[in-house]
Amino acid sequence: MKLNIAPPLGIGLLARLAVAVMLITPSCVVVHTEDLELAWRVDGSDSPSHCSEFGIDTWLIDVVGPETASIDSPCGDPWDSGTILHNLEGGLYAVTIRAVDADGTAIGRSELDVDLRGASGVVNVTIELLSSVQVFWRINGTIDGTATGESWDTCLEVGAKTAVVTVDGVPNEYPCDNKTMSAVISSFSLLPKDVMVKLQDESGTDLTTEATATIPSDSNTDITVDFMVDFMYDSFFKPLQTEQLGDFWFNVAYDGKSCDQTNPAVTSQIAFLDLDGTLVEDADVCNDQGQSCIAANGDPTEMCRDGDQTIPDQVWGMYLLRLQGAVRPSDNLTVCWDNGEQDPPGAEILIGAGVENPVVDFDLPQTDTQGECAPL
Repeated sequence: MKLNIAPPLGIGLLARLAVAVMLITPSCVVVHTEDLELAWRVDGSDSPSHCSEFGIDTWLIDVVGPETASIDSPCGDPWDSGTILHNLEGGLYAVTIRAVDADGTAIGRSELDVDLRGASGVVNVTIELLSSVQVFWRINGTIDGTATGESWDTCLEVGAKTAVVTVDGVPNEYPCDNKTMSAVISSFSLLPKDVMVKLQDESGTDLTTEATATIPSDSNTDITVDFMVDFMYDSFFKPLQTEQLGDFWFNVAYDGKSCDQTNPAVTSQIAFLDLDGTLVEDADVCNDQGQSCIAANGDPTEMCRDGDQTIPDQVWGMYLLRLQGAVRPSDNLTVCWDNGEQDPPGAEILIGAGVENPVVDFDLPQTDTQGECAPL
């Protein structure tokens, strides 16, 4: 009788159940013993497998039944030879196989029941690799623009206490503002996996919609994958979505020069803060102490400011910020530097949550070198 526990795809270890009959005494007491040899394949793999593909170093095999036996077997590369447990008394056995790496960490397992009562043939075992997903969550992108860089906004700034990560319907809670804003979920079967992530406040109330994705297994060797979630301001529920305030920090240079280094000298900085095509009338540009504020509505000023500046207390979201540098050699104000040559004019900026936001550098190109903009 052949026992097919799993389809014999990609079998690298040949397996047989060899039945031996041993006469114990002349009184015709017969004890049936079996030699158990198992063949295995990796779940999802349809070709012969190599240990190095999956980082498997050793097979740990335990059998429990009329007898108890264990054996550690090095994982050959490829899987072309079997490991036999000899002379087991016939009966029903629970067999557990674990695949471990060189450090002894379990990265695959299989459990099955085997009937060793006069059976012969091949027992095929499907090894389920224990894959891992590392989930990263960020709020309003990252400071350096990379997927796993430092988050632009922190969990503390938006009142998020917990990140709830659900893998295949099983939720787990993690501190939102941990050092890496990430969590590793491991010890489940080979990908693909359905993953969902959301943020909650201290009372367990959802702050965000739930980001969902199915992570495919493009390669059978990809048993650990990264899943990136970026909670932008518009993924938060109201009232937070429409009431969260933040400060935008920036500094300005003019073709790489400060105000007093330009030729001619910049005497006036002009700012336009635009939201959805409309100037934000109550927006101000202030120094790094929140003082000496000037309107960000396009009104000309008599000030060119070096160093960090801030636009405080604006609802978080995406804006356009147009900046100009002007000279006033006479009664007329002439714009010579401008970041608004494109359409729409200005730079798209994100005003994040809270006051501790990154400083964005703007370097305005000189757009006119004639007339009053000509070097002296």
